[in-house]
Amino acid sequence: MPPLRVWLLFSALVCVLAVLLYFFEETIEQKDNLARTTYLQNKIKTSADRPVVLIIGTSLTQCALDSSNKFEESIRNRSSVNPLILKIWKGAGNVETMSEIVNQVKQFHPDLLVVEANMFFYSPRGPALTDKLLSAFHTLLKMRLNNVYLPDEKPVTGFQNINQPVENFRDGIVDTSQLISFRNLAVQLQQHGTKIIFVNIPLVAEEEIKKWNSADTIIFRSNLNFMRSKVAFKYLKLNKYLDKSYFLDKGHMNQKGFQTYSGWLCDEISGELLNL
Repeated sequence: MPPLRVWLLFSALVCVLAVLLYFFEETIEQKDNLARTTYLQNKIKTSADRPVVLIIGTSLTQCALDSSNKFEESIRNRSSVNPLILKIWKGAGNVETMSEIVNQVKQFHPDLLVVEANMFFYSPRGPALTDKLLSAFHTLLKMRLNNVYLPDEKPVTGFQNINQPVENFRDGIVDTSQLISFRNLAVQLQQHGTKIIFVNIPLVAEEEIKKWNSADTIIFRSNLNFMRSKVAFKYLKLNKYLDKSYFLDKGHMNQKGFQTYSGWLCDEISGELLNL
């Protein structure tokens, strides 16, 4: 057995490493948000006279949407309008996180803002501290601190179990303070002419049915009414249920799912752009 002082020294080194990784993870998070802001700023410069559609959401949005180019092409074919599609998603993000990212681009006022309404219902479950530290260590080893934000990137791993309970990636109902944060931003955008749409990203059929027939449903509707008290928006919901063949797990769509959902959403966005 090593002497006690060796164990104490080893424990101290582990604690120091954990603290360093924690602060490194915080730096990664800041860089991650900066990458999204930079993406917005650079894309806005290319907007010219094109109508700008900003789509924001979490990993559900990431998995539910086709590429930006496909969206732009599809909307052009449907409406002859040539939009610029901007997408901001964040895996374990929430309403407040999205508000902060959009709010950093003060001069930017999109013609149409499409918001994942699920963010107003459930609070996404963020990674545990141990997961964050392991992720930071992995990033440090690969020296990938300055990654650019890729709006059309699809997850390769992490969403592959169709039997995974939905509760595994949510953490209760969204906090009211986050609703207030986004509502204030939405009011400012509307004052500059932005039209706002909330879209429901569907879960697999049995979960979607349960979502709208549960005790939480009252809170969902209350949250939407809370937003509507100061923000004029249209709420859109797919008019059919999607079975397991459309999903990677019970909440994240596969290729068949995102192509189906994207086609429907392109129809809706096309109609809104024609009426601007």
